[in-house]
Amino acid sequence: MPNIPLQQLIPTEYLHWISILHYLVLLGTLFMLLTSGDKTPLLYIIILGIQAILVGASLYIDRIAIVPFILFIIRVTMVGIPTILAGLSPTDNTRAAGIVIAICAAPILAMTFLSCTLAPPFGDPRIYILGWCE
Repeated sequence: MPNIPLQQLIPTEYLHWISILHYLVLLGTLFMLLTSGDKTPLLYIIILGIQAILVGASLYIDRIAIVPFILFIIRVTMVGIPTILAGLSPTDNTRAAGIVIAICAAPILAMTFLSCTLAPPFGDPRIYILGWCE
């Protein structure tokens, strides 16, 4: 078993409000998966998995060498997938959850652009760490 330091597994600024929004989007995605029902198509489940991977990538984006355009695409997709799945969801609960997830993910997308203009406590700390605000 490899010795991985715990600091590498904990996200940067794990109690920042942007990080908490990431956690809420992840929990909402899990809620959509668990309440979708028995007759859920496999494509729906795969897309929910892609959503969870994108949220994780956005949460740990400062540990990955990535260009800003790819981060933008990841965060736009984080808003787009729940919006699309809200229309394709098999139950009313998952439709409502898709809308709530999209609303929670929208400020994350907005902070991609506004972090450099806001003071560091309000902006996304991952953007500052990547050095995009110079």
